Amino acid sequence: MDALGFFLDQHARFHAADVGGGSPASFSERVFGGLDAKTLRARPRPSVNSVAWLVWHMARVEDVVVNHVIVAGAQVLDDGWLRRLAIERRDIGTAMTSEEVTALSGRIDLDALAAYRSAVGWRTREVVRSLAASAWDEEIVEGDTARAAGVISANVAGGGGSSYHNAAQVVGQHVKGAKAGDGLVILASVWSAPPLSCAAPRFSRARGGACASR
Repeated sequence: MDALGFFLDQHARFHAADVGGGSPASFSERVFGGLDAKTLRARPRPSVNSVAWLVWHMARVEDVVVNHVIVAGAQVLDDGWLRRLAIERRDIGTAMTSEEVTALSGRIDLDALAAYRSAVGWRTREVVRSLAASAWDEEIVEGDTARAAGVISANVAGGGGSSYHNAAQVVGQHVKGAKAGDGLVILASVWSAPPLSCAAPRFSRARGGACASR
C-alpha cells in the first residue's frame, strides 16, 4: 500500500461511514453512534472535555492543517459553517478555559457539527487525491505554519501579536521541517486518536480544561 492508500484507509476509520465510503470499520461510528445530546454535551468532571468539544476540536485541527498548512487553500469553516454551528470561534480550541469549553459544549449545534466534520473529511480526501506525487516530499516551511498560526491564535475577539507568536511556535514545533506527506500520515494515524481518550477521566491530559493543549 502506498502513502496515499494508507492515508485514505486510516482517515476513513476516524470519520463517519459516509466519508469513507460506508466502511463498517469506522471508529467514529462505533464510538459516537447512538449517543444522545445530553451525553455528547456532558463533561464528567471540570478537567474532562465533552464529546461534542472533542469532535469539534478534531474537525478544526483537520480543517486547518490540511487547508492551511498542506495547501494554501480556504477552510471548510468559511463556507458558512460558523452560522450553522451556532458558535463564533474560529480557532481550534487550544488553551480554551474550562468555562469556554462548557459554553461551546452547550451551545454548538450537534447536527451541524456532525455535518461539518464530514464536510472537512470529504475536503481532505479531495485535497489529498489532488496532490502531485512530488508534493508528499515537499518540506513544510515557516510560511506554511504561519498560515495556520493565524487561525490557532484567533478567538472570538481576535488574537493579538503575542497570541500569534505563541501559536506559530506551537505549530512550528509539530510540523515545521517535516514532509507534507509525513504531516498527512500523522494526521490520519495519530492526531485524531488522542483527543478521544480525554473523554475517559483516567486518560485526561487537560490543562485548564482543554485537552487540545499540547
